[in-house]
Amino acid sequence: MSFIINIYSDDYQSALRYLKNTEVNLNNVLIMIEDFNIRDNNWDILYPHHLIYANTLKDITDSFNL
Repeated sequence: MSFIINIYSDDYQSALRYLKNTEVNLNNVLIMIEDFNIRDNNWDILYPHHLIYANTLKDITDSFNL
């Protein structure tokens, strides 16, 4: 079984917290899409800040081999 994950994260980054806490239970993630509400200069060069949430998102995607 493979998973397609569609995300919308609120202002409290609940989706990131959920994914981080359950990542060991999800295998074979094919794609993770949608809106994490994380602005960061890693993907928006006009945005002047780097946020810790971006690191968490990258860690999660790495754990899914995405």
